[in-house]
This record gives sequence, C-alpha cells and structure tokens, in this order.
Amino acid sequence: MRYLVFFLLRCVFIASLLLALAVFLAPALDSALSAIATIESHSSSTFSPAETAVIVLGYKLYQDGALWPPLRLRVSSAASILDDGKAHTILFTGGIPPEWSAELSEAYAMRRYMKQCHPKVLKKPHHVILEERSGSTQDNALQSLDLLLQKVPHVRHLILATNQFHQFRALRVFSRASAGRVAISIAPAPPTMCADRMQTACATECLTSSPSAIDSHQSAIVSASSVRSQHLAHRPHLVFDDSIFSYWHSANGMPQWFEYDFGDSDAHVCGYALRARADACCVAADSPSDWEFWGTSRTQNQLLHSVSAAISWTSSQQRVYLLETKAFVGKVRWFFQRVGGRSSGQNFVVLSEMAVLKDCSNAPVLNESARVDVFAPALLNDEKSKLEVEGWIALAKALTPWTWRAELTWEVARELLAILYYYVQGWI
Repeated sequence: MRYLVFFLLRCVFIASLLLALAVFLAPALDSALSAIATIESHSSSTFSPAETAVIVLGYKLYQDGALWPPLRLRVSSAASILDDGKAHTILFTGGIPPEWSAELSEAYAMRRYMKQCHPKVLKKPHHVILEERSGSTQDNALQSLDLLLQKVPHVRHLILATNQFHQFRALRVFSRASAGRVAISIAPAPPTMCADRMQTACATECLTSSPSAIDSHQSAIVSASSVRSQHLAHRPHLVFDDSIFSYWHSANGMPQWFEYDFGDSDAHVCGYALRARADACCVAADSPSDWEFWGTSRTQNQLLHSVSAAISWTSSQQRVYLLETKAFVGKVRWFFQRVGGRSSGQNFVVLSEMAVLKDCSNAPVLNESARVDVFAPALLNDEKSKLEVEGWIALAKALTPWTWRAELTWEVARELLAILYYYVQGWI
C-alpha cells in the first residue's frame, strides 16, 4: 500500500512538472506557430483594396453572446485592416456554438461587436458578409470561400484574422480549400496572451441605449408584447439585423404584437416583409397564420393590411406584402392572432427578419429601407432564470483574466493535435 501511495505521488509530481512546463512554453509555441504562418503567408502588397477581403474566423462566445477575449483580438485585427484601407470586404464566419445556449452565431456576434466597438469602420462603404453555418476551420474555409466568391466575385486576395496559435492551420486549410482561386495571407495579430487585456474593452457591447437617449430624427424604436427569454437571440430588434439565425421569439400565448416607431418624423409606407425562422423543425408551428398590420398617424389608427389562414411557411421563407395605397404614418404595428401551433399546445411567434418598405418600385429586399438603432425593453417572463444565467456569465467573465494562461495552454495543445489530425486527413 505504501508503495502505491509513493507511486501516485510521483505521478502527480511528474504531471505537475509537465503542466508547469506546458504553461511556460505555451506563449512561445503561440508565437512560433504565428512565425511559421507569416513566412508562408502571401504578400498583400500586389493586390488593391477592392480585390482584398478580410475573413474573421469564429471562436467561443459567452452564454449571453458576448465575445471571449481571443475573439475580440480577431475582430480588432480585422478592424485595423479595414481602417487602414487595405480591404473593401469583410466576412465573419462561424455558426452557433453547440456548447452554449446563446442561440446566435459567432459570425453575428462578431459583426455586432465590430459595429458597437469600431463603429467608424463599418460606416465606410464595405461589403459585410455573414457565414453562419460552419463549425470548424475546415467548414470555415469551404463555406466562406464559396459564399464570398459568389457575392464578391472580383476578390483575389484573402486576409485571415485569427489568433497566433491558429494562424498556421488556418492558412494551410484555406490555401487547400481555395485551390489557387485566391491568394491567402495572415493578418498581423498580437500575442494571444494579450487577450486578457481585452476583458473590459468596449464594455457596452451587450448593453442597449434607453429610448430617452435616442436621436428621434435618425433612429427608430422597436418594441414587442413579449420575449420568450433573456437570450440575446430572442429580442425584438434582431429582426432588423440581416441575420436569419437570430430572431424575435415571443412568449407563449396569443395574441402578440410587434411595433416599429419611426420617431418624430412620419414616413410613407408601401408594404412590409416577413421572414420565417431558419429551423425546419419548428417553422410551420411558430410562423404566423393570421395577423393584421396597422398604421398610426397623428390623427388616426388605420388597418392597412390583414392576412387570414396563411399557407404554411417553409424554412427561412420571405414573404412580401404590398399595400394598395401608400400610408403616411408615424409607426406601424403587427397584431399576430394565430400561429401554426405546436403539438404541445404552446403558441409562439418566431420571425427571423421583418422590414417596413418605403419604396416598392423595385423588388423589395428585407431591411433595405428599415433602420433600427435602439429598441424598447420587452417583458421578461422568467426573472429567476434571467438572474441565474447572468450570475454564471458574470462569474465566467470575472475568472477569465486569472485563468487565461491555462486556457492558452489548452488551446495550444489542442491546436497541435488539430494540426496532426488535419495532416493525417490531407488538409495540411
């Protein structure tokens, strides 16, 4: 028995030494992988900004959809490239993380962070593209390249924005997937250990302005009768974010309403558009079948349009409804009276996108004319769950600076294993 105890103690001692060595070497390996990628990276000086696109690769999200510090480094690197005028196109790639219940994609979360923390960058005339289905570096490469070249076919050069430990594998995988169609290079990135300094950067990324703080001549207010939960992906304003993977999700029960207020300035409205949720499992049950569309001016409320017994919706389907005559109104409101309904007896209204159309002379495009900067608070149904979720999120964010070296060690070790796996698979 005594020998067994000594043997176990020796194992613990050796394991502790190996762990300490790994923690010590992790920053060096982080830099080494970046150095190798930089050597193999294609020179970007031979391409014009119009021919260049930045691809920001996804990473972990907190449960409330906020970015982990390493992902903030990636977005900040991409913002620097756009700010310097080196590229006219940016693509955010990353699907919905399976390990979290944030219910919004990494791509959408990154775009939101850049819009709020680097607002001047996205105000420039750039192409902004979201790829929201991929779940690995290989998926990032395959889906991003096809989507990018489909939307911006003149792109000839890609700059990958990722962390140092990930640069080598990302460069090799994207080079293999591109098959010579585009040149690939790596965006300069600081050491990943610097990510812990990003912990409090742009602390307002998940906050919203109060309605009293808006400029009513430039902003609108979106409000709704209810939301199902505190998840960011359930809030009303998300139907105007150009992403089919975030949505307004009402609480259980009918009827429900959704309102778009133009502010002090009334507007001519010629129609509206709705888009169903992307999840094929629930789209028929959670999409509206009966509703009314009302407009409110300074003098009266008027019923502008109504639908009864609408045919079943399909996944991500967009439907456009044009008014017989234009209406001059200050706000519009949808009253949803019935949905397809779930077998459990629950009734939710779930829509991924909506638009109020001001110009119907051409084929309407969702969100082409709608602009939402601020939304009014919606009702929360489960205050206890909200507090519990927020407590765990706050704990995770508070511990991140103290645990980041261990996290980096794990990421570098996992990256080395991933490089080996991709090499065996023939992707590196």
